[in-house]
Amino acid sequence: MQKAVDIPYTYLDSKSSLVSYLIEGLANDFEKAKVLHDWIALNIAYDTESFFSGTYAPQNASDVFSSGTAVCAGYSDLFLNFCDLAGLSCETISGKSKGYGYATSGTLGDHAWNAVNLEKQWHLIDTTWDAGTVSPATQEFVFEYCTDYLFLDPALLIYTHFPDDQQWQLLDSPITQDQFEALAYLRGAFSTYAIELIEPIVYSHTVDSEFEIQIASPSDTVLKPYLLDSNVAFMDSKYALAQKANDIYKIDVKFPDVGDYFVYVYAQKNAQDQPEFVLSYKVHANTGTDLCFPTYYPAYNDYSLELIEPQEFAASVGSEFEVSIKAPGDVIISPFLKYTDGDYIYDEGVVIVEQVGTIYIITANFPGSGNYDLIIFVKSDKDEYIPVLKYQMTYTS
Repeated sequence: MQKAVDIPYTYLDSKSSLVSYLIEGLANDFEKAKVLHDWIALNIAYDTESFFSGTYAPQNASDVFSSGTAVCAGYSDLFLNFCDLAGLSCETISGKSKGYGYATSGTLGDHAWNAVNLEKQWHLIDTTWDAGTVSPATQEFVFEYCTDYLFLDPALLIYTHFPDDQQWQLLDSPITQDQFEALAYLRGAFSTYAIELIEPIVYSHTVDSEFEIQIASPSDTVLKPYLLDSNVAFMDSKYALAQKANDIYKIDVKFPDVGDYFVYVYAQKNAQDQPEFVLSYKVHANTGTDLCFPTYYPAYNDYSLELIEPQEFAASVGSEFEVSIKAPGDVIISPFLKYTDGDYIYDEGVVIVEQVGTIYIITANFPGSGNYDLIIFVKSDKDEYIPVLKYQMTYTS
């Protein structure tokens, strides 16, 4: 990417001089295609005004290069022109995509992207989607360079891009548009994390009160599920739980009421990284359930803890609630009860802890009606209290 940044001004007076500068000294055609992709993704802003008004400025390569703005047709034409100048064989692909707003509306849009022939094999590139995003709140374009759609495996691109010409699926067994529309909304970032969708591969589902996803994942990748209501507002985390065993994530989702929901999955490599949206489903729940999950904090796995019960619980509880958790001998468990969005409760007898060997039995006694969080902490060797688990409950006396 670095070569596509801070281009000397003298090379920006024409497309040919820019391309010559960008590809000079590069070892192979893959590097050439990437640097052309990078410059476009870093320098061409998506023309949101044209997109939302439906009135488009000219989208040929020369006008896009001059204006610095484009919609997908302009991005793909500029990349095609750059490849011609670089001596690379390239094609423009037209078709349908699950683009802006698809996750909530389910509506396909017209789209254009590219295929470039490198070492006698076609590779797919979408410079538009690698340039950034359109904010749903402001409808303004935000530059967010990435390589999610640079040389993306055709078996993954087909989840979001459906070409008018079947040959550009680049699949051994092409699919129909109906099959394409039925596929889960799987984003290009999926490949960045080396994760593999096991099931379900279909986007829309009707279930009773529960929904399950299975994803294969390397050991250094963390997956986080979220439940959204029909207004695409994030709901409490207690309704979705991801648990990993033998490099397979099992994601369980519970629906508190009858209705339509969206299930989003995010991925991240490190705790300090911003989680990235990789997958979503639309689910209709025929029934609701009062059951939900505790919240597992990142530190939970650091202390070799084992939650015995309850691994799922009713959000509405009686006057007493009990948790059993197994901890290594050098780990001290310290639970606290607090009012949700309020103060901790330190009254005597509110939280009782009994230790039987390596098992902690924690009993919370609710002092009165209200919404409560039972938060379980680990006391570290530095006398710090680190949260590892949280139950969110409502007690009505």
